[in-house]
Amino acid sequence: MILSVGKKIILDIEKIVYGGRGLARYEDFVIFIPGVIEGERIEAEITKVFKNYAEGIPLKLIKVSDFRIDPPCPIISGYFGGKFISGCPGCAYQHIDYREELRIKHQQLLNFIHRDAGFPGTDVLISEDSTDFYGYRNKLELHLSAGSGKRHLGYFGEDNKTIIDCKKCLLATENINTRLEKFRADKDNWKRYAGKTVTFRDFGTGETTCWARGETQVHDLYIIKNYLGEIRIPAGSFFQVNSNIADKLLKEVNTFIKKDKPEVVLDFYCGVGLFAFVAAKAGVDIVIGVDSDKTAIKAAKENSNELGYMNVRFRSQKSEEAAEKILKQHKNKNTLMILDPPRAGLAKSMVSSIELSPPKKIIYISCAADKLARDLKVLKKIGYNPSYVKMFDMFPRTSQFETLCILQHAG
Repeated sequence: MILSVGKKIILDIEKIVYGGRGLARYEDFVIFIPGVIEGERIEAEITKVFKNYAEGIPLKLIKVSDFRIDPPCPIISGYFGGKFISGCPGCAYQHIDYREELRIKHQQLLNFIHRDAGFPGTDVLISEDSTDFYGYRNKLELHLSAGSGKRHLGYFGEDNKTIIDCKKCLLATENINTRLEKFRADKDNWKRYAGKTVTFRDFGTGETTCWARGETQVHDLYIIKNYLGEIRIPAGSFFQVNSNIADKLLKEVNTFIKKDKPEVVLDFYCGVGLFAFVAAKAGVDIVIGVDSDKTAIKAAKENSNELGYMNVRFRSQKSEEAAEKILKQHKNKNTLMILDPPRAGLAKSMVSSIELSPPKKIIYISCAADKLARDLKVLKKIGYNPSYVKMFDMFPRTSQFETLCILQHAG
């Protein structure tokens, strides 16, 4: 079998893999194709060839899936008018009916839990589907081109270099798109922010702001209203981009903690303290939150005072550095550990700390299912098994989703 760049072949799409591309085989050689749907037959052109797989683009749809719909966004990568157009790669599933998108994501999570993590037979639930699969993002990061030519403000394309000009993002809230329109209309902004990444953020209270990386505005505190009440967050600190689904996740964790009744809750990678406050709201007496973001921890302390949760303590330190000592202090108690790490997942040092002083239960919240599976496989070796797994579609129309996983220690 010889595949070369430019070769045109007929392919049957077997499934949609994590990341949103379709998987096909040509004489048992794996080929990844964007913008397709499971069950479709296509004519494809090979664009890249590697040792173990190749990449291509669809040239023609020979057999079309019943789940295919017309994407509403004019700048996304996709198959339009009989040809593939390379544009913004963020929305992997705009060409697919939303119910089918949920099925695809659920199947991907099942594969990660059953096959990759090594827990076959584990039930994987799915939350209520997002009622708003457009207009939900409360934060955008757009890049403004530099140079003397035509300027673009938008997302990076497939090559991670080309900027795809974005006048309006369908995933963003109406407030953000209004702010974006005003930003683009001000000629001074195109000079001031040339070559920079500009963040737009909607706090859900009528306040919308924007800033470039490095500006002091990232430390400004804003108030958002959610399931817990009024929460202060620094503009530049982490906060879930889908407020509606984030509230559902918080309520789910609160329900579990109320039933489990742990003595201690240790919230690592706590940000402004949301899960720590959920634990306090559930009646836990000892709650400790840890995060390396000093600005977020300062806000968390203010939130604790304003919400009246005086039993919650916060520490500004890397979670990996703080974990060993804190877990050891609460080793012989009914301790629940909450982990909501960055996309990269858990560091080896965090797993080592857990092994030395294993809490009875762990709530692991992840936005990267592949890293979650990797970490669950490691945690399995030190005695942890999942008792509850649920998918939350925090990022509709994109290839990503959130997972809530509750782990029980065998000891």
